[in-house]
Amino acid sequence: MDKSIADNNRDFSRFKLVKLLKVLSKEEFLRFGKFLRSPFFNYTPSLIQFYESLKRHHPTFDSPRLKIEKLWAKAFPDKPFHPQKFRQLCSDLSRMTEKYLIQLELEEPQGKAQHLLIQSLGRRNEYSLFKKESQKWQEKLESQSYKDTDYYLDLAQLEYNLYSHLKTNKYSINPDSLDKIMDGFDNHYFTVKLKFGSELITRESYLKEEHPIKLLEEIKSICESDSLKSNPLIQIYLLIHKLNSTEASDEIFQEAKTLFQTKIKELKKEDRIDICLQLLNFSIRKVNSGNGSFNAAALDLFKTGLHYNLVLIENQISETTFTNVVSFGCYEKEFDWTRKFIQDYEQFLAAKVRADSKILSLILLHFWKGDYESVIDLMTDYKFSLFLKEIVARTYLLRAWYEKFLLEDDLFGFLFNKIKTFDQFIRRNKNLSENRKDGYLNFARILAQLVYFKSRNSENKEELVRLINSINEQNKLVAKSWFIEKLK
Repeated sequence: MDKSIADNNRDFSRFKLVKLLKVLSKEEFLRFGKFLRSPFFNYTPSLIQFYESLKRHHPTFDSPRLKIEKLWAKAFPDKPFHPQKFRQLCSDLSRMTEKYLIQLELEEPQGKAQHLLIQSLGRRNEYSLFKKESQKWQEKLESQSYKDTDYYLDLAQLEYNLYSHLKTNKYSINPDSLDKIMDGFDNHYFTVKLKFGSELITRESYLKEEHPIKLLEEIKSICESDSLKSNPLIQIYLLIHKLNSTEASDEIFQEAKTLFQTKIKELKKEDRIDICLQLLNFSIRKVNSGNGSFNAAALDLFKTGLHYNLVLIENQISETTFTNVVSFGCYEKEFDWTRKFIQDYEQFLAAKVRADSKILSLILLHFWKGDYESVIDLMTDYKFSLFLKEIVARTYLLRAWYEKFLLEDDLFGFLFNKIKTFDQFIRRNKNLSENRKDGYLNFARILAQLVYFKSRNSENKEELVRLINSINEQNKLVAKSWFIEKLK
């Protein structure tokens, strides 16, 4: 086989064309055929033939039988294969796919087609229709239940374009319209600043970055006192900013969560996802700091995310989200619901993490149900391929052995050796960040202290207080809430 053909066969999945075609749903891919057959869009019959040869391979394009010379032969049986012409054909079909994607976007209900129509009428100086369509679209915008960044910008741009048209009599314009233009642009700017500002502040706390945000305090002050505060999106982001400041409190979190869940239908999906994620991050930070009262809130937010389909991104659930949902379901002892979640959603995990994520989830489920033997059996029978999943599973294995030790004193030496082995395992690892490594090493140290304390059946309250204080003062500690619970 010609080397260039072999290379193309191997790399065809990386072609831009394949990447573009993969984003089309089954229905969209079939409609693409109709698009190509329209002489208005396509006047190259060879592209239709090439499309037909690709049909059976959509959407994966990963069959070992997918050979470029076979695609060519199916599309053009009377023509010899030519690598350069094949690449040009791919390039031409890629351009048509891009045009088709643009066409699909114009069918979306966000008003892009209407904007382009108004713009076209304005540029062609058909003023009466331009004005009529502008006012019609303005009325539609103002009737929307949600008022996000796009709403304010679209409304302001619409008013501005109408005002600035050459045929508009500037002196007959109602002064209120001018104020609406300025307010619209201001409100768009304020909303973007609040939304993106909260993202940057979160990044500062997680990634130790610094992002000076100009005028943020002034904007928050304006929004607090302005009519904008009646906008649920603005209200929620103002509360989120408080959660990211020294004003943070359980009451403010609950207010933000309640407002979000009450007004969620008035928000666009991208805002729903962003707000849900920020509230989840806050509640998870609280749990990780030892505040178990936020377990229920986190689970409730995850349930909201599942109900409104905010969890699946491109029909996949991340392994972190999957494990977190299971964890909080177990913390709240909703075991039947959690088992059903595992069964329903494991199919949406990426193939390379599915097996490890499912086993870890079952370990969590058995542990929190008190079935420690099943935890030990699962860890004995299964070998993890993902290192971080294995570390988490090992912490649960140690906790399972601890629970058995409370009933069987003769496990003291065995458990101490297990803790020592885990400590050495973490110390030897070069891939863990220092923060994570410290969290796991502190876990091993505190667990060893707890085992020693329990082994002596000590009634020494001072020793108990020292151990509790040691846990509470530790910021980097895996399973902090569990340790606190064990010492109650």
